Amino acid sequence: VTVHGIGIVKAVPDVLDIVFAAEGNASTAKAALDQVGSASDAIVRLAKSNKVDKKDIQTSQVNLAPSYDWSSGTSKIVGYTASVAITAKLRKFSKVGGIIEQASTVAGNALRLSNLSWTVEDSGTALDAARTAAMDDARNRAEVLAKAGGVGLGKVISINESSQNVAPPVYEGVSDSKGGTPSPVIPVEAGTQTVTVNVDVIYALN
Repeated sequence: VTVHGIGIVKAVPDVLDIVFAAEGNASTAKAALDQVGSASDAIVRLAKSNKVDKKDIQTSQVNLAPSYDWSSGTSKIVGYTASVAITAKLRKFSKVGGIIEQASTVAGNALRLSNLSWTVEDSGTALDAARTAAMDDARNRAEVLAKAGGVGLGKVISINESSQNVAPPVYEGVSDSKGGTPSPVIPVEAGTQTVTVNVDVIYALN
């Protein structure tokens, strides 16, 4: 008999990636780059001062483009727009709100927040639990089918793990997986992520 089993486990994210971007506009390319260079450097120093490890801070994007004026019917370069994106991995969620607030101070109006991404860094434990749940589900289905068919269920002949995934976060009011409290200024909730494993199992019949 061939059966399909599904295992679903919820895990609390333990890492938050935040993309802090600095954007500047100026009449020259150098001036625009100088603006964002100063702001992005302040963001990096802020992250380090909040004990974000150097390996968890990455310059993830740098852009520079001319700005055009089309009012005369033809294009004319009137300035330049520059941006720099800094991705920081935060592991202490109680600090997130405070860091965002501080970033708005050190980077000023140049600050842009473009993305927040929650992840379960060590998903192995959750995946193992989901695999066990999937196999239990498969066996329960096989036992029901075997009993209905008037036969006994034998040993496992083959197992195929067809898919596994970590779904996007489901926000359920979980704030800090380590017991902290987020900043009252910017509420930050980790929620949960769903880890799903599917298995196809073939059992012998007795």
